[in-house]
Amino acid sequence: VSQSRYYDSFGNGVKGGNIAYRRTFGCFHKIASIIAPAADTVYPFDWTVNTSPHVNTNGITVANTSQLVFDNAGDYNVVVEMNAQNIDNANRTAYIWLAKNGTDLAETCVRLVLTKDTSTMLAKDWVVNGIAANDYIEVKFAVDNTSGISLEYIPAQTTPYVRPAVASATITITPVGA
Repeated sequence: VSQSRYYDSFGNGVKGGNIAYRRTFGCFHKIASIIAPAADTVYPFDWTVNTSPHVNTNGITVANTSQLVFDNAGDYNVVVEMNAQNIDNANRTAYIWLAKNGTDLAETCVRLVLTKDTSTMLAKDWVVNGIAANDYIEVKFAVDNTSGISLEYIPAQTTPYVRPAVASATITITPVGA
């Protein structure tokens, strides 16, 4: 019986079968402040305008400005981070959730209440099961009032110390178990 011989990234011989694994992942950063055009209206989050894709994004592309399309089937961990602020003198509420192939995913909605004159970082992760090749997900959002509430982009700073920019929103997608 002969064994196939494969080589790892260091050139070492490794015994193995016929395993082919193409890792799909993506990371996109919004590099502009975002204000919803109208209250009580659902919007898909635009990942094309003023967006910087991570250099190593592989197998996830953006279609129709908001659809994050998967090349490969699998279960994926989706992490969304948003740098929200409210500069108004009243509390504001925002809702953020996921949709798959145009259908809202149950129990994915996050309610974010921003008290007056505050900012906060929203970080939420979901596991999305049963993604097929060419399926897509979207981040959707709505706000109760457009006055004072936004996602804030903060450019890189040099004083009082050097630091990189703060994206207004980031989405990171990795395969479950990776």
